Amino acid sequence: MPRYRIDPNILSHSHDDEDIPINSTYPDTYKAPSTPNLTLRQLKSGKIPIHSTINLRGLYQKEAREQLQNLIQQNNKQSLYLIIHGKGLRSDNNIPKIKNLLLSMIYQHPKVIAYTPALAKDGGEGACYVLLGEGVTSL
Repeated sequence: MPRYRIDPNILSHSHDDEDIPINSTYPDTYKAPSTPNLTLRQLKSGKIPIHSTINLRGLYQKEAREQLQNLIQQNNKQSLYLIIHGKGLRSDNNIPKIKNLLLSMIYQHPKVIAYTPALAKDGGEGACYVLLGEGVTSL
């Protein structure tokens, strides 16, 4: 399973990363209306093979947003991604800023078939399975 790391030469590393306002009321689990319930059950139970893992821990919000935008834009086939966002334990007030950013970007996005928190073996509350596709909704 390929793992993607961020090339530090691509992104600017501004240490005064301003907080991107993120609404934290997005659901932890979502499926597009046309997605069968079976697909979501398979996703939740870890029965869909992971295409690749993206690790966003330790990134500034701006960097994480760029990584997620690139992932979504470049995806052109149905693929499951394990996105590690962390639990936010080291951020101000223990707020999971990267998780909130992720959910705000993928909730009801046209390329998102479904998403759900990862199983404990894959990161639990600190990670998310995201099933992306281009108009494909069943396995």
